[in-house]
Amino acid sequence: GQATAKGKRHVLIFLVLSQADDVETKRYATSAIANLASYPEAAKLIATGEGKGLEKLVGLLSSGIPVVVHPAAHAIAQLIDPSNPDNDAAWIDALLDLNILAPLILLQSHLAAGTPPHECIMTCLAHLDKVPKAIEIRSKIEAAAPPAEQAAIQE
Repeated sequence: GQATAKGKRHVLIFLVLSQADDVETKRYATSAIANLASYPEAAKLIATGEGKGLEKLVGLLSSGIPVVVHPAAHAIAQLIDPSNPDNDAAWIDALLDLNILAPLILLQSHLAAGTPPHECIMTCLAHLDKVPKAIEIRSKIEAAAPPAEQAAIQE
């Protein structure tokens, strides 16, 4: 009970700190969330707790700041990893409803290939490519992209 309460507080604190205006604080808090996401109990708190973790992670991803995008994508990759039996498919559904694919697809074409942030984005997309609903949304986004963007996607 006590460990859970303390864990809950940590998750909430880092989720709040991740919303700071200061990039260094944002990066630090998001890295902490990425580390916590590897523990099933914490992952569940991030995904379903009152801190609205999934919403915040999508926002951090959308910030486009590479030092923040990297840990945010790393956290998301862990939460949607299909090989992890502790993950709940409902988390992927919630992320898709939060429109996670839009920033992922954008970052895929704008971040330098082979860099750690880009690798994390690719991991997220690979996990989502196993989800029918995600495949459907992705094809709609890519079909709606202007020709120049499509060329960038196909390269």
